[in-house]
Amino acid sequence: MVSRSYAIRPKDIGLDYPDLLLWESNTLKNLKDVKLNKGKTGPMLVNLRERILTDIEEGYDDLFQVRYLDPGLLANDTRDMHTKLKNLH
Repeated sequence: MVSRSYAIRPKDIGLDYPDLLLWESNTLKNLKDVKLNKGKTGPMLVNLRERILTDIEEGYDDLFQVRYLDPGLLANDTRDMHTKLKNLH
């Protein structure tokens, strides 16, 4: 199964949270959404470190890939992504 998820810096979306977050969408309920404080299916924000640990411990994934976004993104593109993320959640 191939899925796309995105690492999110909490301060970029107005959250005061100590760790990196992962914006993901799947059917797992083993982690709580950090904004809703409950497990759910579909799109959610979870603690990145916890997602990696639970995926490995529960045998879901053992391979991960990191791809950095283009540093040349325009400020308007970044603001647009931020607005869409806030509206989707």
